[in-house]
Amino acid sequence: MNFIKQVKTELVAQKERGDCCTLSLLCGIVFACGSVGFENKQSFLEITTSSSELFEKVNEIVDKLYGGYAELDTDEDSSLNHTTYLIRIDNPYANKILTDLEILKNGEFDFSFNDEIIANDCCKRAFLKGIFLACASSTIKIGDEGGKNAGYHLEFVIQNEKVADFLSSYLAENFIIERTVYRGSFCVIYLSDYESILTLIGLLGANNAYLALEGENVRRDVSRQVNRQVNFVNANLNKLASVSAKQILAIREIDDIIGIRTLPFPLYELAKARLESPEASSAELAKMLGGNITKSGINHR
Repeated sequence: MNFIKQVKTELVAQKERGDCCTLSLLCGIVFACGSVGFENKQSFLEITTSSSELFEKVNEIVDKLYGGYAELDTDEDSSLNHTTYLIRIDNPYANKILTDLEILKNGEFDFSFNDEIIANDCCKRAFLKGIFLACASSTIKIGDEGGKNAGYHLEFVIQNEKVADFLSSYLAENFIIERTVYRGSFCVIYLSDYESILTLIGLLGANNAYLALEGENVRRDVSRQVNRQVNFVNANLNKLASVSAKQILAIREIDDIIGIRTLPFPLYELAKARLESPEASSAELAKMLGGNITKSGINHR
């Protein structure tokens, strides 16, 4: 199961507490992946995303706050097996949204982010949800039995530097360890440990995804423990096989030159037991000889 899709599907189904949180969520979406376009001298708001779940949420918000609607178009890239979703909002709804988000001021467009729009804690959380829905991606898969259990990784790719700075600070305030790198004009904020990603999912309120990630971590721990035990057993078996092969080679060399029957009886009976049971351990050889000798005694002989 694709973990990031599970989280986004759960977030889309959630209802915001009030209009302020609804607008804050839309603010996160627009500042994460929104742009202003022009057609026939008319402006429109376009949201570009790889998230198929986002259109439903944007349409719901535009209808709730402005009584309008959004349109969806797709751009397929067959060579990369990738689909880009283009969500378009025309006027008068686009200008109303841009004015409320303080992007449109006195007829001028300005995407410099004003964090006073999301002053309340509930609005900050909604803003984070909007960014997550718009541009979060992850390599985590739940219950991928055939996979290699790759490490935990989740990232946000954001073009607006001020929004990226706010997100980085907000995550740190909630004890979420993040790292920031730059890819061209994009800022990439990523989380690479299980605890930080789990805390983030809890902060977003995606409870089902939270439990699924906990279960995945337990499954991976059990898998790692089983692998360690199997590797340990295999290593011991390989070591035993190697030691046994060397002993048998030495015994046969002695037998070819002077005959193992010429050896003192304690050495002869052990050599004979080894030839008859090449897979036996030292403890098993000791038991075969009546149990009156220890593993150390076997090794000494």
